[in-house]
Amino acid sequence: MGGVGSALVHAGARGKPLTKTAGNISAGQPVRIMKKLTEYLERAVQLEEMAAKEPESTFKEQLLIQAQAYRKLVSKWADDLGMPPPSPRP
Repeated sequence: MGGVGSALVHAGARGKPLTKTAGNISAGQPVRIMKKLTEYLERAVQLEEMAAKEPESTFKEQLLIQAQAYRKLVSKWADDLGMPPPSPRP
């Protein structure tokens, strides 16, 4: 899943500088911020992959709801930092 991380690094490089303070994320921590965003996106992808293989519809829906929550949080953090949002799930 290295593509997720590299996409975030490039998005951050093209976006506004990571100098804005967003909630409890301090401006002097761009490496930690990018790592956390990458981890959350990777978790969303894992949940989506699990849902794709899940035969039971109720559990599948719960997995997709969790994945959506992770993606929503990453989008909010990216917006707060002046970065473009992550790409939508495939």
